[in-house]
Amino acid sequence: MKRTLTLVLALCAAPCLAQQHFLTLPYGSGEVVLTSGWFYDDGTLHRGIDYAFPPAEPFEVRATAEGYVVAVYDELSDFGEFVVQVHNEVGPLCGRRISLYAHLERGTTTVPFKNLSEVRNDITSEDFADWQTVSQGDLIGVAGRTGLAREGRIHLHYEVNCGGYAENKSDPYDIYDTSVHYPEPCGSEHLWTECPPVQPPNTSFPTGCGASPGGIITCILVENEPGEVGKDIWVTSTYAYDGVDFTPGGGLNDHELRTGGFSDWYYALLQFNTEGLPRAKQAWVAVFFVRSPGSFNQLLYLDRPLEDWDWRVSGTGRDRERLWWVDRPDVQVGSRLPDRPLLNEWFLVDITALYNDWVGGAYPNYGIQLRPHGNGNQWAIFASSNNADESLRPRLIVVPE
Repeated sequence: MKRTLTLVLALCAAPCLAQQHFLTLPYGSGEVVLTSGWFYDDGTLHRGIDYAFPPAEPFEVRATAEGYVVAVYDELSDFGEFVVQVHNEVGPLCGRRISLYAHLERGTTTVPFKNLSEVRNDITSEDFADWQTVSQGDLIGVAGRTGLAREGRIHLHYEVNCGGYAENKSDPYDIYDTSVHYPEPCGSEHLWTECPPVQPPNTSFPTGCGASPGGIITCILVENEPGEVGKDIWVTSTYAYDGVDFTPGGGLNDHELRTGGFSDWYYALLQFNTEGLPRAKQAWVAVFFVRSPGSFNQLLYLDRPLEDWDWRVSGTGRDRERLWWVDRPDVQVGSRLPDRPLLNEWFLVDITALYNDWVGGAYPNYGIQLRPHGNGNQWAIFASSNNADESLRPRLIVVPE
């Protein structure tokens, strides 16, 4: 089985904010198993979930919730014959949730067909007059191996988009808050959140950490008590943000991690508790890009702090409510990250070498600093550990050696 990463039942006549218990599993047989998760064995992103009926049997694919559906067939596409479903539920910041069911057996879909350009136009205009409506659990097709099905095996590729076709993809097991573990498949009568819990193989992990059945460890950032490991904050060069005076530079310990600036500078610092975690084949810090008041065109540098920066226990500023610019830590200046953050998507920062230095004792764990390349009204603002939506909080992802 491929390694898997861990990271409502509300019915609405019009688009509504997504609630827990929104989806059921996309199949009707208890013999179906999860075969590939959000990541593959080599650590590359899959951006979907694969299900199969061992050893290689077709199985019925069923709607995960109510909504509007249409089928598409393109023999040259990755997905082959697939169904697109637009739900009434709305995701944070991005629009309607959209499910995609791919690699269906040719000719087994039970819904009308359209070409992909028509599908995209309908989603943009929200015109679903000639789409078919379905209820949760309705049959929509049979799993097959059309398109570029991995290894030529019969399976269903299921993914959840938000706001548009193939946009803002999210791990279904994350966005429906099942915990940091994938549940074992437990039959068609169970919601994902109602499956028997999977116990992590190592119960001594730090708070917020757990492991999937495939062994990948995910830690959601938890702000621990003052003086303890585990915290995040943003700091800025000019404004105080304390309501007392305009300057000197301070920041806020709030629901965001700001990077960028408009002639001034904004840096973000994050520190995960790695005590008891194993060495990694690959390790990332993942932060979710929630907004930008200016240009999205921002590049970031990854720096290694050389000292602790707990604003709650030390510093020279007017209070202990923020990290003052003058108290920000000295850092080892790092290299520029290769990718740009994209709005409403997770931004992955590869920290494999640094992480292994932490757990191996070569360096003390003072976390990381995300430093912007430009400050010409260029921004990338991420969700922090204080964000009200726990599913958007920063996380550490570890593929053990």
